[in-house]
Amino acid sequence: MSNDNFLSIEEKKRPDWDQLYMTMCYLIGMRSRDPSTHVGSVIVDSDNVLVATGYNSLPRGIAPDMYNKRLSREQGEKYYWIEHAERNAIFNAARRGTILKGCKLYVPWTPCSDCARAIIQSGIDEVVVHKNGQDFYDSYTNGKWKDSEERVKEMFIEAGVLMQYIEMDIVVPEIFMNGEYLDAVVNLNQKNE
Repeated sequence: MSNDNFLSIEEKKRPDWDQLYMTMCYLIGMRSRDPSTHVGSVIVDSDNVLVATGYNSLPRGIAPDMYNKRLSREQGEKYYWIEHAERNAIFNAARRGTILKGCKLYVPWTPCSDCARAIIQSGIDEVVVHKNGQDFYDSYTNGKWKDSEERVKEMFIEAGVLMQYIEMDIVVPEIFMNGEYLDAVVNLNQKNE
């Protein structure tokens, strides 16, 4: 018999840590100005306490140029200007003097090899990838980055970084008030008249 039978409805709806932090990756990614891809990343410590976040963006103090040339994928210019979510989370922790040794990083799909090297060098020892996000990414990019993914897996294995692909639903925010579940989007985004 499953323990789920003994959980209250509140406990069944309560997101686990992986769901919570993976959902945050997608929300944080919404801050990106990259016109082609939004990615967020979350770093937590061994007690599941949020340590740092990052999203793909221009470096601090660097603005999009008038014609958005710096953000252009077609001209390849964005690859000189945009920093990835994983490294931005690492850099955000470094700006505050936060040690990442033994931390866990959440990301919607497998990091690139540049980010993988930064993850290894910073001491992060676990990476959680959203399997649903990875499957979507592979399908949407026609497997274009599969070679990179294989190299990242090889690096992580050799460096002792655990990478897990976890299948899960992301969390849809809701309100629980006076014993009742209410749709957060409907109830909080309405204009009061």
